[in-house]
Amino acid sequence: MTETALKSTAQTRAAKKEKLTNARLDGLLRTRPHQQYVVWDTKEAGFHVLVSRGSKQGKQSTVTFRVAYYLKGKPGSPKYMKLGRYPDGGTITRIKDEKKVAYSCANLDEMRDLARELRNMAKNGQDPRREPASGGSFADEVKRYLERPVDKKKNKQISLPETERIFNRYVLPEWGEKQVEAIVKQDVSNLLGKIANNKIKGPNGRMIGTFNVARATRIQLSAFFNWYVAERADDRFRSPVVRNKTWAQGEGRERVLSHDEIRALWKATAKVPVVYGAVVRMALLTMQRFHKVSRMLNADLKEKVRVEGHTDESGQWTPTFEVADVWDPTRDDDPFNKAPSMVPLSSLARKTLDELPEIDGENPQGFVFTLKGEGSLQGWSKFKKNLDDLMKEELKAKGIEFKPWQHRDLRRTARTIMSRAGVASDIAEHAMGHKPPKIQRTYDRHEYLLEKQHAFKRLADHIDMIVNGQSSDGGKVVPFPQPGTA
Repeated sequence: MTETALKSTAQTRAAKKEKLTNARLDGLLRTRPHQQYVVWDTKEAGFHVLVSRGSKQGKQSTVTFRVAYYLKGKPGSPKYMKLGRYPDGGTITRIKDEKKVAYSCANLDEMRDLARELRNMAKNGQDPRREPASGGSFADEVKRYLERPVDKKKNKQISLPETERIFNRYVLPEWGEKQVEAIVKQDVSNLLGKIANNKIKGPNGRMIGTFNVARATRIQLSAFFNWYVAERADDRFRSPVVRNKTWAQGEGRERVLSHDEIRALWKATAKVPVVYGAVVRMALLTMQRFHKVSRMLNADLKEKVRVEGHTDESGQWTPTFEVADVWDPTRDDDPFNKAPSMVPLSSLARKTLDELPEIDGENPQGFVFTLKGEGSLQGWSKFKKNLDDLMKEELKAKGIEFKPWQHRDLRRTARTIMSRAGVASDIAEHAMGHKPPKIQRTYDRHEYLLEKQHAFKRLADHIDMIVNGQSSDGGKVVPFPQPGTA
């Protein structure tokens, strides 16, 4: 029954008030009224039962415990909340003083205690409908969420390490001790606002956060609460992450570095610390995601990879052979929509790796780009600022304005260059590690390794031509004829 209908019923029929007892409740079960009505308890304010006829097949009416309460600041708008059905409604679990308390629908005194507890919550400004029903803290539930079994074929989230990083850095410091079901829409709004306005205190004490980080955090929170509602929540709980145009996904980035900027970048990478400069160059030469390149492992570098015999573009049979110098960046935690893609290294990419300094130390994790052998390279923002300053100097000398760019723009720049170098679009997409349409990837399991080897060589040649005016193997590059020319 709706609140409006309930109030209407109470106004048109004489309100019944009496001290409820178990004997009286048992009697109400046998009444089978034609219209439902309310009996208010004289012992506990706001506590009452709703008596209904029950199902046609049933032999008795239904008696449902309810409570009426007023939210703080809204004294003229009563709210009604269903508690449970007498006597077979089971138990209702609530959180009181950070402990679980069970109230039995067969016990009248416990139902009165529950009604009193809910009315006190309302007086203190908390809506009883949002009261936490789970004893787990937000931190505990996030831990369960991150450890849950995941079907990679259906998981559309970003990689697990990135999800964990977002929770650890931006959410858990703010909400770690909160009860999950005590979190409301306003809490979400406040948190996202702090992140967007650079007001989250980072591990080193500096304030961190941007609008884009807030948007990414909202996506992760939405996925978490959807999981929680489906798996663990009380039936009354709803996700506090709601639709909001403020956080709608913006247009994708379109930044591509110009030839002048690529020349300035290449010169600048020779002046920054060698390891960082090599990461930047490899990101451009391999067209892979920057975080993938930065965490490259020695174990990922294959001396040779076997390619099965096949028919080439001219229709000639090519026997089984091996492709040398291949990087396999595949990881177990890759998102489901990212295809494994081995990268045949061009001679320019191989040269970049060979020029890395040898690290004194065991380097047990085997990172290619590391300063001391203990973990991958860190301090990206400091290195990037230094690189930008050097690029500004190079561009200023030519009268060119410096435009901000991001590490991830290197991948888009490389993909654009590959198209300019005449590489077929489908091969370029394979080289990027993009999954083809489902029906195609279901039946076409070819790795296109030889085709990608040619594609990455063209990419390296084009970059070398931009930077030095010659290809990576020392010969001059002959541009592809333009459409409509002989």
